[in-house]
Amino acid sequence: MYLRQQPLDEDGRGEILPPASELTLSNLWQDDLKSVIKADRFDLMDWLDVAKGNPQAVRDNRELGFQVGGDPVRDAFWAMYKSEPVIAPSPGLEVLGQIFAEAMQTPGYADLRRAAAGDLLASGLAAQFFGKTLAEIVPQEMATPMRQAEIQANRLTKLLRELSELNHILDEQGEALPEGVRVEMEQQIHELQLDAAQAEEWQQVAQNAAQAKFEANKANLVSQINQAAKQASGEVTDQLDFIRGFSEAAGGEPGRVALGTASEAMRLLQNNPHLKRLGEFLGWAKRTTRAAKRRSKKGQTQFTGYQTKELDPSHLAAFEYAAMVSQSPFVKLDFLSRVADGGVSHRHYSGEEEKNKGGMIIVRDESGSMDGAPHALAVAVEWALLEMARKDKRDFYSIPFSYDYHVWNGQEATVESVVGHLEHFYGYGTRPWPALTAALNLIDEGDMEADILFLTDEAFGAPTKEFEKALAAAKLRRPVKIMTVVIGARSNQVNWADKVICLSDLVAEKGRLSEVFELMV
Repeated sequence: MYLRQQPLDEDGRGEILPPASELTLSNLWQDDLKSVIKADRFDLMDWLDVAKGNPQAVRDNRELGFQVGGDPVRDAFWAMYKSEPVIAPSPGLEVLGQIFAEAMQTPGYADLRRAAAGDLLASGLAAQFFGKTLAEIVPQEMATPMRQAEIQANRLTKLLRELSELNHILDEQGEALPEGVRVEMEQQIHELQLDAAQAEEWQQVAQNAAQAKFEANKANLVSQINQAAKQASGEVTDQLDFIRGFSEAAGGEPGRVALGTASEAMRLLQNNPHLKRLGEFLGWAKRTTRAAKRRSKKGQTQFTGYQTKELDPSHLAAFEYAAMVSQSPFVKLDFLSRVADGGVSHRHYSGEEEKNKGGMIIVRDESGSMDGAPHALAVAVEWALLEMARKDKRDFYSIPFSYDYHVWNGQEATVESVVGHLEHFYGYGTRPWPALTAALNLIDEGDMEADILFLTDEAFGAPTKEFEKALAAAKLRRPVKIMTVVIGARSNQVNWADKVICLSDLVAEKGRLSEVFELMV
């Protein structure tokens, strides 16, 4: 016999059907797709790609779904990624649909959608921020009936399906069935009808309660969503910079990120305390290095054709500029998609490959006093320079140090080595001379031209004789320049450097690091 289900308690507990986020490629054609945004199975396949590149988005979706019902992060992804998203809530998700409808009219949503720019990963990140906002602002007295309405709608769907199947069997085979079986099936049908009526009633009660709470809180909810979305648009850009920088550092093609690489980058960004601010700083560092690159006077200026690469407005092809300012949403979306993929056409000039042939060596302080934001900013500077080195095919090494040091070759990096490099932090005292000597030895042994950038926040006394000897020998053989950024120490302690920038606070005065980029690129 069919057992009647019990009503939900005040916490919204009851029978919980598997959320749509658990669908896989093998069964996505078999299950009902319940959503707020009108979608088809191909849209669901896009969501599965997001899950591969950013598993945390799926976990956030499931957690928030148990709170307010539906698949809010997945639907927010479609709202960001689809060219023309249409709100069409499934039964039980009507109030969630109204929240989406109001949110999608705000300037903040428009900013967030522009930050996503038709990019799969960026849209997934934007959806996560949207979901996080919902989790923070939807009051419990509204969330509980929203979840109840969805559960009862799902229950009603299940009951009606079973009812239809039993009625079909009776219609087809009723006369041939034994009387006892037929009577039992008729009784089951009767109980299913009662349960379906009850589920429909409970769904309506929950929906009315959620609707009333929504109307009472609408103005405040919309205002908070708008403000949070405006702020999140910058965070999406920063995190996407981190993911792309990680991919390029691991040897990936500029502008294109493999889903597995993106997944590893997201894991690092979400779990590593040293990297919490890296995305924010990386965006700033990349913009600053690119500006310095554009101001470079080196190289010839003879036009030789077009090349596709990441967006550089100073060399943008005329037809690409026309697409950028086009009033056609389809032309604009195509342009933004190619911007996200690093596939925009630019004017190319002869002599560009000859610019800045020398390599870069970053000697970076990882003593305990650099922990937190200073460490994140120093790594962001390194990554931005690595991006330039890769594009110009220049040698690149990083030498983090404390009492010990190690050498990391950026041009031979793999995903595994990048993970180890980013997660590493010595965290104790400062002894720079072995690391600086190693940098000079790299130049000598590799017979290469290279500049050295030295970042530290400690006073460390006079240089060792070994370092002085290595520096003198290097200067005799080739033009070696050492640029030094010192935080909180006196500049006369580094009178052996070619350029010294003294800062009282690395983060607060990061704008002065533009001098470093001008010299290095």
